[in-house]
Amino acid sequence: MPWLNNLFAAIYELFIGFYGDNLATHMYGGFPCPTEGFLNQSLYTPIGIFMILSSLVIALIFYYAINHPRFNRWFHWLIILIINSGINFFLAYYRTHIDLSTESICPELVTDPVSGFLYITEFNCIGFGFANSIVALFAFVIISFIIRCWSKNCSTCPIPN
Repeated sequence: MPWLNNLFAAIYELFIGFYGDNLATHMYGGFPCPTEGFLNQSLYTPIGIFMILSSLVIALIFYYAINHPRFNRWFHWLIILIINSGINFFLAYYRTHIDLSTESICPELVTDPVSGFLYITEFNCIGFGFANSIVALFAFVIISFIIRCWSKNCSTCPIPN
């Protein structure tokens, strides 16, 4: 679904300063790599879908499975928010790091063929993980405010009505 890839690319590329243009090109997919044998698939879509689903599931767990009056405090909600962001950080970092370490990224995107300068390093993977954690943070907040009103005990968390 190209429209979904474009949507997630537009969202993630707001934070392109964290992970760089070359990794963004790889994540978007469709780069005409002159070297044979490289898959040109989009990674924005699967990472974005996982980010939304994991944020939704974690919010549902907090508001409907845990759903205890003792946990109707903003700091409990903040802990769950941080857990959600951490999970999404590690997913995005791991997925991009796998591509970098297994040399699945087009070599022209990783290294300058003339000078040998590295365009994509471990820090770019960390940067994309950080970008994904920020997007997951926003997704969790939005989902929380949408679904919290139906929770029996946590409907006023994190901000009372």
